[in-house]
Parts: sequence; C-alpha cells; structure tokens
Amino acid sequence: GGAEFTQAASHTIRGAGQINSQIINNGTIRAEPFNGTTLLVNAFQTNNNVMQAASGATLEFQSNTSDTLQGASGVISAADGGTVILENTSITGGRLETTETGKIDVTQSSSLTNVTNAGNLNIQAFRTLNVSGSTFTNDGVITVNSDGGSVFTNLKFNEDTLLDGTGEVFL
Repeated sequence: GGAEFTQAASHTIRGAGQINSQIINNGTIRAEPFNGTTLLVNAFQTNNNVMQAASGATLEFQSNTSDTLQGASGVISAADGGTVILENTSITGGRLETTETGKIDVTQSSSLTNVTNAGNLNIQAFRTLNVSGSTFTNDGVITVNSDGGSVFTNLKFNEDTLLDGTGEVFL
C-alpha cells in the first residue's frame, strides 16, 4: 500500500537510507557514502533514467517488494568502487552496468526479464539468477559462484532464450 511519487528528470535523490514508497524515477537516484553507505530500495519502482551506487556505496534492492520495471532508457549501475545488491528481487527491462571495479551481486535468488547486462554481475554461493525473455544480452561478465562457496549456484534460463552479446559467463 501507500502512495506513489514521481521524481522529475531534473531531480536527484542521493545519500544513504531507505526508499519505502513506490516511485517512478525519471531523474537520478544515487547511493552515496553519506551518513551510512547503503541506500535500500524497499518498494516497487519504475526506473526511466538512472539508479546508481557511487564509489564506496551500496544500492540494495531488497525482497520481492522492490521489484523494478525499467523503461527503455532505464539503467541500474555501479560506479567504480560501488556495489548494487539484488536480494530476492526482479528487474524487467533496461540495462545493468558497471564501471571498473563496480559490481552487481546477487545475494539472494533474483530474476531478470528482458534485461541487458553490461557489467560485472556476480551470483553468490547457493543463489540462483533466473533469466526470462526471448533474448538475454550479456555484454559484460557473469560469474556464477563468485565467492567459491558451493556448486549449488545457478544461472537458470526459465524459457527458450537467446544468450546474445559480446560478454562472458564464468562457471
């Protein structure tokens, strides 16, 4: 429940804390290490622009209440030294991106549908990344079992899907 708000294209939300309201993001949401290091997204959102973890910060999408629908220009990114965490969430559409040492970690099983990966995407031990959609474009690096903890770590395709792009999958 609760109200939904829309963030305009020229507006920025930044810092650490929680977003607990449904949001339509047309601007920038940036986790920054200010009064903490984590910006927790804990509600459904539509992302039409940028959601980013800056250097030294974590942008965390937590539980199935933080599912994300991304428009064609929607990007979830981790800057150099930043981390995006996917924890039991789903993302539909748009792109995942990282720069240099930035990373996207699947810490609880999560789902991607019609998403392009252009970054360092890590699936941690005992977790599953479910992939759906007719095409999954991977222009980055997906590392399965990135922390070396278990053979029970999966990159799972839930339907007939073309794995496309210039990237790599490390098992």
